[in-house]
Amino acid sequence: MKKIDLIDKLRKHLAIGKLDWKGQRAFAEFLLDYLQNLSILHDEQYDFWRLEPHLPQLLVDAFEELRTGTSEATIKHRKAYEKDAEHPVRNSQCELHW
Repeated sequence: MKKIDLIDKLRKHLAIGKLDWKGQRAFAEFLLDYLQNLSILHDEQYDFWRLEPHLPQLLVDAFEELRTGTSEATIKHRKAYEKDAEHPVRNSQCELHW
């Protein structure tokens, strides 16, 4: 799958509206905006390049941007996510307790 395919699938998912858990719609809308503005050089240059193996890191990076980003658009999406999820986005690193 190419980035444009993921964007298309995400748009369709948002249009269908089956978003059941708190914060899901707000995060999907942020992710759509994030992907549209993300430049992935290999995706743009090579037809054989596939996005799927990189989805976990891509999603972690996107959420980290939602959590800590300072752009006006990101702050708007963060506020929408917090309202939809009914809790704030943690602004500190999670600690592991063993």
